[in-house]
Amino acid sequence: MDLGAQAGYSLGDDTGITAGITYQNNEAAKEGTTDEEIWIYYATIQRPLLARLNGNVTYQYLDQRGAKGSNVKEHLLIMGVNYVY
Repeated sequence: MDLGAQAGYSLGDDTGITAGITYQNNEAAKEGTTDEEIWIYYATIQRPLLARLNGNVTYQYLDQRGAKGSNVKEHLLIMGVNYVY
């Protein structure tokens, strides 16, 4: 099962911010094992750098829970540049 929500807001001058959350539940393959849950939280800011060049920065936090010993918490900082032609 997957669920998610996202919201965006324009900060003016073509600058925007987007934030969201995603939930995923994977049922255990074997009887007696634990289901896996994944929560992802993220926020992105996008801004024009030049006339045809956009930059964006995304922060993402992942919280994965499953069988004992397989829990993961991850912080990501993703930076990107897009050229529009």
